Amino acid sequence: MITTAEAKTFLGVTTTANDTLISSFIDYVTAEIESVVGHKLIQAVYTDEVLNFDDAHFDAMESPSMDLAGNYPQVFLKNYPVQSLSITENGTAVSTENYTVETDAKNRGVVTFYAQPNTYHNYLKATYTAGFTTTTGSTFTVPNDLKKVALDGVKEMYQASGTTTQSGSTGVKSKSVGDFSVSYGDSQVQLNGKFYAPYIAKNMAILNAYKKTTV
Repeated sequence: MITTAEAKTFLGVTTTANDTLISSFIDYVTAEIESVVGHKLIQAVYTDEVLNFDDAHFDAMESPSMDLAGNYPQVFLKNYPVQSLSITENGTAVSTENYTVETDAKNRGVVTFYAQPNTYHNYLKATYTAGFTTTTGSTFTVPNDLKKVALDGVKEMYQASGTTTQSGSTGVKSKSVGDFSVSYGDSQVQLNGKFYAPYIAKNMAILNAYKKTTV
């Protein structure tokens, strides 16, 4: 989501003494953000993801993974933005002439089929690379608004870690280093009946824009 160097610049840290701790905070914040939005955000390769749908109903109520766009069936991949994609049908590659996938950095992993795909269970599978990278200038560089959320989260945890004079200000009750974990006290914020860390709650408008597509 963000690099250790970016986090240190944001925190005003110039030494290397707490690099491991800051890196742990980044990992935790990334996982927490991904949990809120409902899908993975960091670049990874996904192999043979089964694209299931009901062969009798291309209907959102019957088949949550597929919907109709005009006369064309659409499949929603589990993770995005999609950087590259290949699809097999019963082990045989499907021609890229028969489907398209959104490729811009704001895509939602939507695959549109222009030829009727095989509806048999487990026949249609996708192998793809999806997610954002920290590579500056890439089409898929982590957007600045998501970086801002991650930086806010790292700052909360860093201030609560006992390494600054501001420690404890974010309401973290307990923490550990090494398989890092954290629990929040009474400063958690309730939104729509759920409790969130303060940095999540104040940035929910940003995170809502990246939430998993559902139909």
